[in-house]
Amino acid sequence: MRAQRVTVHLLSLAVLLGLAALVLLSPVAASGVTGGQATFCLGFVLLFGYYTARLLAALRLPAITSYILVGVICGPFVVDLLSADVVASLRRLDDVALAIIALIAGGEMRWHRLRARAGAFARVIGWQLVCSLVGAVGIVFLLRDRLGGIAVTGGAQVLALGLLFTLVTVARSPATTIGVVTELRARGPLTEAVVGVTVLIDVLILTLAAIVLPAAETLFLGEPFSTAFARDLAVELFGSAAAGLFLGAFIHVYIRWVTGYLPLLLLGVGLLGSEICHHYHLSPLLAFMIAGFYVQNFSALGKRLIAGLERSAFPVYVLFFAISGASIDLGALRASWVLALALVVMRAAAFFVGSLAAARTVPDLRRWGNSLWSGFLAQAGVTIGIAALVARRFSWGAEFETIVLAVVAVNQLAGPVALKLLLERSGEAGGMDRDR
Repeated sequence: MRAQRVTVHLLSLAVLLGLAALVLLSPVAASGVTGGQATFCLGFVLLFGYYTARLLAALRLPAITSYILVGVICGPFVVDLLSADVVASLRRLDDVALAIIALIAGGEMRWHRLRARAGAFARVIGWQLVCSLVGAVGIVFLLRDRLGGIAVTGGAQVLALGLLFTLVTVARSPATTIGVVTELRARGPLTEAVVGVTVLIDVLILTLAAIVLPAAETLFLGEPFSTAFARDLAVELFGSAAAGLFLGAFIHVYIRWVTGYLPLLLLGVGLLGSEICHHYHLSPLLAFMIAGFYVQNFSALGKRLIAGLERSAFPVYVLFFAISGASIDLGALRASWVLALALVVMRAAAFFVGSLAAARTVPDLRRWGNSLWSGFLAQAGVTIGIAALVARRFSWGAEFETIVLAVVAVNQLAGPVALKLLLERSGEAGGMDRDR
């Protein structure tokens, strides 16, 4: 029976690949992206992701990894079905997917649990920050003559570049973490720690960027410290929080008084809210996390919100992570693999030491001290955003961005697998179902 199911999945994939080949070889494909072609690509990716996840489940790979691999295969560096133009045409749908994932992330954060475990989360974050800073400065110092177009000539510049690498090192991927947790339906102290630390540290990174980027300019270029960037980022953070509260209040009112068509409503809110955030230069990720947090903790409708989100989760995850996979820059990995590998190893080592040191002071994490680090490896949006900011502010920013993209490529592929293994070993996979 199992061999029969595998055969059916393989035949289905063969048919899909044949259809994709017809589209790619057609005159329409050579004339630019049309609405029909983008729609076909969307449908193809959804089906390809579904069948690939079913096949790779036999290897115990998380579905998130399967979706990312589908994106890599269909992306511009392999098949080129999801070319840069197609990905751009699907970007609004990607924004909606990110909004739904952020709502799930906020909805899974209970205030009473966060307050009770704030000290534990602070220890993990603090230790990981310190260890990442030491590791990043050490890597820059040891490899200062092998940084390509980044000329490092003194201690101040070593520290400046080390601070920038620290920012991108400690940044995570809340979307990937939530995706794996939702797939495994995991719940428990370890899951709460991984999700809580991942979400909080990405918010913290946005705050630290307001200080570190101007400080790096001062150290590296000798320019006076500028508060303009910090002021703009503060406006973005507070504006995103206000937008999140408004969206949360709107969702709360809708669930309370209308009740029907909730998945469709959430998709609509995701589209409209994302457009508003982009128009006013706000963070959709932060806004929708706050919206989900508001509904979960300041109303009695949190369970209904999560149930509505789960009903629309599958196509959201396939689309979001396939586009993430298509956006992985394999060219950057090929060009900077030596330095990227050194940073990947340093990052994992810093997380291991920091998590181990923090876990020894937190009773319910102590038994997972040796493996807690593996829950924090995935990277994506915030990391890439910071690298883009550096690319615009420094003459060698393009080389820095290439290195960071290579690191993200490795961590985004390895992170979901490591997190799944951690949650399965902890016994917390399936915890949501047991708590019912």
